[in-house]
Amino acid sequence: VIFVVAGAANGTFEEVAREFKTKNINVGVVHPTVLRPFPKKEWAAILEGKTVIIFDRDDPFGASAGRLASELAWVSSEYDLSKTGTQLFSRIYGLGGRTPTLSFVKDEIIKAVRYSNGEIDLSKEKQYTGVKI
Repeated sequence: VIFVVAGAANGTFEEVAREFKTKNINVGVVHPTVLRPFPKKEWAAILEGKTVIIFDRDDPFGASAGRLASELAWVSSEYDLSKTGTQLFSRIYGLGGRTPTLSFVKDEIIKAVRYSNGEIDLSKEKQYTGVKI
């Protein structure tokens, strides 16, 4: 499982991932540093065969996913990564200026690990996290 986290929450995800690693639960956290030109070959190598949960801070009007999730979906399609088992999930966080807490991130990581173990299902639809609508 890999978490791609755009924005300030990356540090929180990294901290929780390090904590989980001490319990032999390995998850990756990737923080994009370059968007243009978009490094699609590098992303394809990262995404290949993984369950990828993308946390975007913005929600483009009319989009079916966050901005970064849309870019990564394009890479997945272009490199035909679904054949390798790659699965992408778009999550929007931080609405209203909310910053993810450690307990929120722990819950998200536990859900993703449980999904990858076949214990639960995750929605493929864009989801808003950390806020009740």
